[in-house]
Amino acid sequence: MVVGFPMQTADGEVVFPVGRDFTLTADQILKLLESGELHAEGVRRLVAAQAATPMRGHQTH
Repeated sequence: MVVGFPMQTADGEVVFPVGRDFTLTADQILKLLESGELHAEGVRRLVAAQAATPMRGHQTH
């Protein structure tokens, strides 16, 4: 799995492009590594789980 150079979001969070389609935080990458899930399918599952969970701290107008 290819991990690109770090980037910083507008709110100051550091993220990494992972593969061709995903962006993860350092914490997310470390959690996947610790659980032995730092592979394409583990990343897909994490992203899918996050997509199903409403974002905290963001309001919709």
